[in-house]
Amino acid sequence: MEGSKQREAHTVSHDMSTGGVYFFLPIVIPEGTAVEIEMTVPTEITRDAPRGVLCRGRIRRCELKAGEKVGMATAIEKYEFLAETEDC
Repeated sequence: MEGSKQREAHTVSHDMSTGGVYFFLPIVIPEGTAVEIEMTVPTEITRDAPRGVLCRGRIRRCELKAGEKVGMATAIEKYEFLAETEDC
């Protein structure tokens, strides 16, 4: 898209479900922004080896937190499991 910017950030999710992910970043991403989230789902959830998942969705809510962090609530619209690799 013309005028769009792609950026990459690394963080740890605070909460996740099949419908969304909540995480913290040092910057605000405007509500409604399309995002792509690549994460590794741990063995406690998969009951097997960790699995990589690529999620596509939109920022639904931003919350300013103490310590200059911004909480981001993201709605997942689509996801796919990534091919298994030794890195997961």
